[in-house]
Amino acid sequence: MGTLNTTVSGRTCQMWSSNTPHTPLKYFTDDRFPDGSRTAAKNYCRNPYGSKFNGVWCYTTDPYKRWEECDVPICGNYRRERFDGECRHFSSTHAFQHDSCNTHSWLAL
Repeated sequence: MGTLNTTVSGRTCQMWSSNTPHTPLKYFTDDRFPDGSRTAAKNYCRNPYGSKFNGVWCYTTDPYKRWEECDVPICGNYRRERFDGECRHFSSTHAFQHDSCNTHSWLAL
């Protein structure tokens, strides 16, 4: 699982187990996180919605910005977008080769 903890605009992600400055939805119970719990997910970019929302995001530590998407490193022209590990073609000006693409499992992204 990835350990990215900043958003597309560079904001720091809030701990999933924290209620400050934003209270996470009660829907986001421990079983919604591939890490095993909200605490274990730390402040990493995740997708507790599963396939309902493409891509990963987090609540931010900015009191004026509740949540924001994360800019996940892309391996070649593909990235893993869902819990099922399905790869989808992605082309963007933000695409770049990540050094550890072959060693990281982006399953939780």
